[in-house]
Amino acid sequence: MTKLEKAVRMAISRVVAIAIVVIIVVAAVAGVYLYTLLTSQKIPQMTLAPTSYEVIQGEPINFTFYNLIPNTIIVLHTGDGNTKNVTATSSQASIVYTYQNGGHYLVYADEIQNGKIINSTFNSLIQIIVTPTLNKDISDKVSIPTIGFNTTKNPDAPIVPVNNTVISYEENPMIGGAGDSLFYWWVKG
Repeated sequence: MTKLEKAVRMAISRVVAIAIVVIIVVAAVAGVYLYTLLTSQKIPQMTLAPTSYEVIQGEPINFTFYNLIPNTIIVLHTGDGNTKNVTATSSQASIVYTYQNGGHYLVYADEIQNGKIINSTFNSLIQIIVTPTLNKDISDKVSIPTIGFNTTKNPDAPIVPVNNTVISYEENPMIGGAGDSLFYWWVKG
């Protein structure tokens, strides 16, 4: 074998070795891509929808969850320090909750699978307004206060010239009627 034949044979060996390495690398990358594509589960974005954004204290409100993965646990954070759980049996689930106190509450939910949060509505909090109810003992004593003016001392009231003293009073039925609270104030120019 001549030197030329040996050099040609060596060059062909190198080209074949490089081609085999390239084929193996391309096959490995394609295999990892296909494995990832076939085994990764696209998680649908869970949504949370209350039946109403306003409710009266002591009355139930229904929260419905959509786009769930079956057999996951849904945890509703009610905004008043409580949580309620339900296991999703389909792509939809509901929780009924009753607020014991009036106020404004920020609500969100987590979807949990195998002990890990896979979905949450934390980035889109929902505000629930709970209107308080009054018991009978106090409800008949609550009213809108009325402001009255002493027209003897303020004959032009409620129109008052600048730099004059104004004497008014508040009628408050819880204290006993007109004239309960006198207010002195001035209109400055």
